Amino acid sequence: MVEARRRVKRKAFFSIVTGALVASAMAAGAFAGDWKADTFISYSSGDYGSTSEAEIWYVPLSLTRYFPRGSATLTVPFVSVDTGSTESGMGDILLKGRFYALLQEGMWPGVDLVAKVKVPTADENKGLGTGEFDEGAAVEVYRLFDRRFVAFFSVGYNFIGDPPGVDYSDQFVFDIGCSYVGHPPWSHTLFYDTYSRTAPGGDDIRAISYAIGYKLTPDWRLTGVIEKGLSDGAADYTLTAGIARYF
Repeated sequence: MVEARRRVKRKAFFSIVTGALVASAMAAGAFAGDWKADTFISYSSGDYGSTSEAEIWYVPLSLTRYFPRGSATLTVPFVSVDTGSTESGMGDILLKGRFYALLQEGMWPGVDLVAKVKVPTADENKGLGTGEFDEGAAVEVYRLFDRRFVAFFSVGYNFIGDPPGVDYSDQFVFDIGCSYVGHPPWSHTLFYDTYSRTAPGGDDIRAISYAIGYKLTPDWRLTGVIEKGLSDGAADYTLTAGIARYF
């Protein structure tokens, strides 16, 4: 049972996080401030390519510091996994850095370089984590059109740590999508993401998501995301609701 939870958690982690954060990032340019604090609650359900259903709740607290040419983010999550019995607790801490390598100029798109580290703070005995570090890197490309439409894609690679007796594969990641700022204060984002399998005999994760953002005030923003799995390795569906404060 512990290994089943660990397998579900590993397959679900990156896809759950992507849904809320990509949608939030598309609208970040509309806010002023050096800091952002945000949280969201995410629920997913599915068999993730196994023989039994699992339900996952993921609730992170994040703090982002913006710099002239990049940003740094610390995320501390709570996670609950039900695969017949329920285990809950602190998840793995995520550290993420972003460098604005190229700013959009004329017809040239903007390019960001992203690095992240997963710190193994989750209880591996409960199956909430692997007890190992993961590291990842990505190149993100975006293009803003007429201040309302953003097209973007990213390519990344995650180096997956192996706990004793388990041999996980490293993970290739690809995202593509677009965001539209309609009648203020609404924004809409549609994107597709795919993550290669990490467990032997597992399945790749493929999903499509729709996110809607609402700007409450110049400093507060709400985000909702619906994600539909397109492969056996993905959750059947994921629902996410979040709130962000810029200051």
